[in-house]
Amino acid sequence: MRSRIVGVAVIGAFWNGPAAAQLPDARESLPGLGGVQVVVENLQPGAEHFGLTKDILTTDIEGRLRQAGIRVFSDAEATSSVMFLPRFYVFVGTVPGNGPLTNLYILGLRAELHQRLLSPITKQMVSSITWQNEGTGYAGGDHLSEDVRRSVAVFTDAFVIDFLAANPPKPR
Repeated sequence: MRSRIVGVAVIGAFWNGPAAAQLPDARESLPGLGGVQVVVENLQPGAEHFGLTKDILTTDIEGRLRQAGIRVFSDAEATSSVMFLPRFYVFVGTVPGNGPLTNLYILGLRAELHQRLLSPITKQMVSSITWQNEGTGYAGGDHLSEDVRRSVAVFTDAFVIDFLAANPPKPR
């Protein structure tokens, strides 16, 4: 029992708060982007019990991007476009504890920007991750939704900082 609690405490202690673009030269891939499509994946069905849904996270992320002046492409735009639009993917993994830790969730968060790039080797267009940030942590079930939403906001803000550094707003 003691080792399990220590293990969870260690995971929480090593929460990786997002730093600016963790991939080498990630900001170099951002200039000239006209916007992004937002995709949220990997929400476990049990998370909805605590008020955490894909729609809520998508709305939160899109709102932060729009507030920063970053265009958010709609699903309809992405579907109708002949071009592969850049996609801001957010993956949220929640794993419930068991036994006396049933109200504790281990979290895994990852935010990525996917773009189509020309491979210098094959000369073919490929989907590539050009910006990424990830972290792990834990939250009690009573605060799962707000803790995940707050963490996703921090990851989104890290992307916004890098995006705006590469694409400064034009003076009006």
